[in-house]
Amino acid sequence: MDEKTEEKKDLSEMLPTEVMERINLGVVGVSLSMYEEGMTLDELAEVTGINHESVEKCLNYLIKNRMVKQISLKKTYKVVNFKKMLTLLIELGLIFPISEFAKKQSKE
Repeated sequence: MDEKTEEKKDLSEMLPTEVMERINLGVVGVSLSMYEEGMTLDELAEVTGINHESVEKCLNYLIKNRMVKQISLKKTYKVVNFKKMLTLLIELGLIFPISEFAKKQSKE
């Protein structure tokens, strides 16, 4: 087992499953948002380092909530509601508005 695999295993053991699922969801969402042409399941798994099963679970959630759709001919997934995706990522705490950061800095 290489060092990276050991690090991942240690991290996943330290964090509750719910937290890992939320992080995975955010990582998949951010990754898809960066590629306008979309990505396949294999590409997402490769880019994110998340296993196929977890990526699929994230995609199903994003599709169910109408943030992502699958283009069946290419088996590609694509963000279709960027505003909704952005709101989700902010709610998960994976990104935050700069204005909020600036307000916090000015208070300190």
